[in-house]
Amino acid sequence: MKKIIALISALCLMSFSSGYLPSDFNDVISVSAAASENNTKENASLLESGNTVSAALADKSDVDWYKAVLDSDGIVNFSFEHDTVESSSTYMNVYIYQSDGVTEVYSLSLKGNAALTSTPDIGLPAGSYYVKIVWEKYDFVEMPYNLNYSFKKSAVCETEDNNSKSAADPIELNTDYTGSTITGSDADWYKFSVDKKGYTQISFTHDTLESSSVYWVVNLYKSDGTTLISSINVKGNAETSKFPKISLESGDYYIKVMCSSIYTYSNMNYFLNAGFTADDTWETEPNDKKTEASAIEENTTYTGTIMNGDDVDFYKLTLDEAKVLNINFEHDTIDDSSVYWIAGLYESDGTTLINSFQIKGNEGSVKNTSVSLDKGTYYLKVSPRSSYSYLSDEYYLTVNTKSPENWETEKNDTKNTANAIELNTSYNFSSMSSDDADWFKFSAENDGKFSLSFEHDTVENKSTVWTVGIYESDATTLIHEMNVSGTAALSKTPVIGLPAGDYFVKIKPDSYYWLDMDASFTVNYTASELCETEDNDSKAKADSIDINSIYTGTLMTSNDTDWYKFDSAEDQNLKIIFSHDGNGDETSKYWTVSVYESDGTTLITSENIYGQATETSIQENFKKGTYYIKVTNYPYYHLSDEYSLTVSDKVTETKLGDVDGDGLITSADALQVLQMVVGTTELNYTGDVDGDGQITSADALQILNYVVGNISSF
Repeated sequence: MKKIIALISALCLMSFSSGYLPSDFNDVISVSAAASENNTKENASLLESGNTVSAALADKSDVDWYKAVLDSDGIVNFSFEHDTVESSSTYMNVYIYQSDGVTEVYSLSLKGNAALTSTPDIGLPAGSYYVKIVWEKYDFVEMPYNLNYSFKKSAVCETEDNNSKSAADPIELNTDYTGSTITGSDADWYKFSVDKKGYTQISFTHDTLESSSVYWVVNLYKSDGTTLISSINVKGNAETSKFPKISLESGDYYIKVMCSSIYTYSNMNYFLNAGFTADDTWETEPNDKKTEASAIEENTTYTGTIMNGDDVDFYKLTLDEAKVLNINFEHDTIDDSSVYWIAGLYESDGTTLINSFQIKGNEGSVKNTSVSLDKGTYYLKVSPRSSYSYLSDEYYLTVNTKSPENWETEKNDTKNTANAIELNTSYNFSSMSSDDADWFKFSAENDGKFSLSFEHDTVENKSTVWTVGIYESDATTLIHEMNVSGTAALSKTPVIGLPAGDYFVKIKPDSYYWLDMDASFTVNYTASELCETEDNDSKAKADSIDINSIYTGTLMTSNDTDWYKFDSAEDQNLKIIFSHDGNGDETSKYWTVSVYESDGTTLITSENIYGQATETSIQENFKKGTYYIKVTNYPYYHLSDEYSLTVSDKVTETKLGDVDGDGLITSADALQVLQMVVGTTELNYTGDVDGDGQITSADALQILNYVVGNISSF
């Protein structure tokens, strides 16, 4: 027979004899008196929130049943008190069941040395629930207990049993919900829906624990409840943990909260909030592969996040016409120069890389080099540098596009894919990697003079960053090569005379110092029949020139040689005139002009040309026949300036020392030599009477000696 009546009687006698009646006496009496035969589910004593039941099991076989009826969803808590004994053994077990009295919601073990034992706060839907108390210890002892029951109505709490996707609690967006993992094997499922594209940021908050161990794992799934979108581990000492912002399409999604393990968990309350903001410029997770790529538009900024070290974001871009594009990647800077993201642009197969660039933590905005693309589909891939080096901060991605006019079109990495270009037109290009070679093809209908100018933004690097080559139509025979340094905003080739035909330009970045920036170049052209035509480096390839016509040429390198051929129709006195702009050093020799017999070997005469001698003449008597002129660099000095060469039959007899050309040698000629020495008169090497190649006061003195008769010739 139960002891509950005896307990009540004793309590009454104590109260009356002392003249004191507890304020909650009627509650205790009313609950306890009704509980005398509550040893089956059908006879369960009804619990009321806020009331305390005082009772005791009569013997080892006795069972006490209680019933709690919830008229709405809410949070319940049960606590049990008893006098302690010096034993950690379990004396009683407590089971909380669903309305069938069989399906367990939670259980407690009441130990002898634990004066108070409580369930966690348990979220339950409206309905009936049962509490069953049984004796556990082998030996029975009388152990009265107090059962405290509380219920708090709430529409924002989990409702057990929500341990599966099918039983998931529906939750509203941007609302805090309370839950608890009541055992180490408990899992709480939640379901939310979004009716438009946007991004979610799920937050998980709890009272801090003095441990850095992981206590909860929170997963976000697609509507199938299987495809994982993202996951976070929640540590005990982390009061608030948040997912990165994650873009979602309209649809249903699931959140699963579970314990780290059956041994490492906490049944304290947590608060879950599925924050959501409508926004159609966010990546859509999962977009970890080409087939799931988020579709994006040109010239629109999109937001994304790398949620973990294994996350990859794919984007799909469709161009309805050819465009030049560059990718702008922005993020909030951190004080770290390490690489955290890698962005790549791919062909329609999602595998063939067009170009890529890296983004460091302290670089708030990074652009790739511009690239010209045909209409079609392309993919962008944003990935972490590694599974250990990544940031889950938001990034902002924009694909800027513009007209492709006068831009290279990739891929133009070979002669066969060279871009056709027009002469005298500026073209833009970019070297997307150190291995990227850009080929261009141009054609000239007539002989002419060509040069190539190259422009780029300067960098503080004097090393060669590009090499530019001009090739014959076979794309193998090099005509001229120019190195472009990082500090040279503008670089120009010398003027090159070329015959009509097809030619190629190859721009190759340096393998070490290459620059991922846009640059431009122009092939300048002037039609001319009076210029050398490379390759005229041998007698066999000599350019034929006419008497009394002015021809231009350039020694492009220190090893270049220009050959010319002319015919003398009769025996005559001819003058070979070599002119240039005079940009060299006054005392240095830069060219050597040699005149040969028809065999191209027998030297007739030669002349060295000084850097500031703007015009030098060689006058000789030529018999009827063919002759050759060879222009070479003087050893150790080189000017790539354009020169002019004329074979003239308009010859006037010029006496050595007759500086003023009046046909006489007088003191006036000596005076002009002195004026040339001090720089007030242009140099005239007729005054170089001592033949040392220089105009000095010694020449003036010799002229005066000639005038007074001290010498009779020079």
